[in-house]
Parts: sequence; structure tokens; C-alpha cells
Amino acid sequence: AYFFAEEDLMRTVVQLDEETADRWRIVNDGVMGGVSRSAEYELRDRDLALSRKLDLISGTAEMYLNLLQNRQGIRVEWYIVALIFFEIVLIVYDIFLVR
Repeated sequence: AYFFAEEDLMRTVVQLDEETADRWRIVNDGVMGGVSRSAEYELRDRDLALSRKLDLISGTAEMYLNLLQNRQGIRVEWYIVALIFFEIVLIVYDIFLVR
């Protein structure tokens, strides 16, 4: 009788384990399925927002780089104008004062 009672107890434990595992599987599928779907949509929204921000930063950096290049270009042009003026002064000095 003791052997049969022990065998019945083992069957009950195994049945409870299987039922519990099935219940947990159902709960996990429902919860994790919802989490994965909501996480998937949230990731898409975040990706879209991040792409917009990166595009804005890229445009701003490109504009700033263009401004810096324009400033340097204008500075070089002024140096060239100054050198041309200095050369004209030297030519005028050479023509009128040296002869």
C-alpha cells in the first residue's frame, strides 16, 4: 500500500508540474508577446525620432562647416587684395620715386 501511495504522489507531482508549466507557458507567451510587440513599435518610433535628430545635426554641422570655409575663403581673398595693393604701391614707388 505504501508503494502505491508513493506512486500516486509522484503522478500527482508530475501532473502538477506539467499543468504549472503549461500555465506559465501561456502567461509568458501572452506577456512576452505583448512586450515584444510594444517594444517593436517603440523601437520604430525611437528609430524615426533618432533619424530625424541625426539629420538635423548633420545639416547643422554641414552649414557650420560651410560658414567656416566661407570665412577662410574671404580672409584669403583679402590677403590677395592686400598683396596686390602692396605690389601696386611698390610699382608706383619704383616708377615715380626711383627714376
